[in-house]
Amino acid sequence: MEAKKNDVDLGVAQCAAQLLGAKIFNEKKQVMLPKIYGCVTSGTEWLFMFLEDQHIYTDSKRYYLLEVEKVLGIFQKILDYYKKIL
Repeated sequence: MEAKKNDVDLGVAQCAAQLLGAKIFNEKKQVMLPKIYGCVTSGTEWLFMFLEDQHIYTDSKRYYLLEVEKVLGIFQKILDYYKKIL
């Protein structure tokens, strides 16, 4: 989810709505995922979120482009998670 006006906080509600929409979409296709991940980014700042058991959780840390290894590592963990459950 791209942050509006380069403000990651403004994108949190929209990302949460997209996570809920993805859950509903998947359930209609009878795909039950325990967690659905998302993130809000300004391109230089990243905030990761996930939906689990009807609750939205946000990472307490924000990541920045200068920490590209950490950002890519988080994406790799997300991919590894889905490889295990799908």
